[in-house]
Amino acid sequence: MYSTNLWHKLHLYRYQIIFVLAFFLPLSTVLAQAGPKINLPYVDQKKIHYGFFVSTGLSGFKQTYSQAYFDRIGFDPNNNPVDLDGVLSIQTERQLSLGVGFIGNLKLAEALDVRVTPKAGFYTYRLTYQFSDSVSIGPPGNGDFRAEQDNIENVRFEMPILLKLKSQRRGNIRAYFIGGINPSVEVTGRREKEIAFEMAGFDLALEWGFGFDLYYPLFRFSPEIRFSHGLMNMKGTNANRPIAVAVDRLTTNSVTLYFNFQ
Repeated sequence: MYSTNLWHKLHLYRYQIIFVLAFFLPLSTVLAQAGPKINLPYVDQKKIHYGFFVSTGLSGFKQTYSQAYFDRIGFDPNNNPVDLDGVLSIQTERQLSLGVGFIGNLKLAEALDVRVTPKAGFYTYRLTYQFSDSVSIGPPGNGDFRAEQDNIENVRFEMPILLKLKSQRRGNIRAYFIGGINPSVEVTGRREKEIAFEMAGFDLALEWGFGFDLYYPLFRFSPEIRFSHGLMNMKGTNANRPIAVAVDRLTTNSVTLYFNFQ
């Protein structure tokens, strides 16, 4: 029984475990290098650096219920009443995301850089609606409750503007903190079906994280974990299904692992 429960937990947190291993494995290889040789000893003296990155992460929505959800009744855009008495919950589930982009880095001071990282991001957002069997606005089902999902595939162009605060270099490793803003716009999106409401096109997020610059003989590799908190309401104005009135705000939320090469 314990073994089965353990494997179930490993399956639930498999992405988090993979992210942690992928982040710390390169760090361990640099720390394990023998000898005092310093790789790329003058690279940090350059004013401008360029590079590229690939990223993967977990992204989702953070939802805020509307007052209509708590009142159990609302009105659609045509001012028709919508009975929400049978709406049990609206849940979000983080999905895997991918990204690729370029790095432009300007050295401001010995311990401070400003960085611009244009990125193409590929996201899937999932919303799950649970209804009691008596409610009329949900899909047909059996038993005490039924559910349906909206999967929103989204390709976004992002332009993070970040400040990078660096520690003192020790051997072939340097730690850093990074933070800033990330404006983004939807380039294209695909829907499996008509969803409850369309996403807004523009988003602005606060981002922060940390990483390590690892100095190899031919390049600098920087694994980085970054957290993103959306500020804009991504719930669009077009409501396609009555359930949309139960949601007031949707904001993006993600944790992303970056592999930076310079």
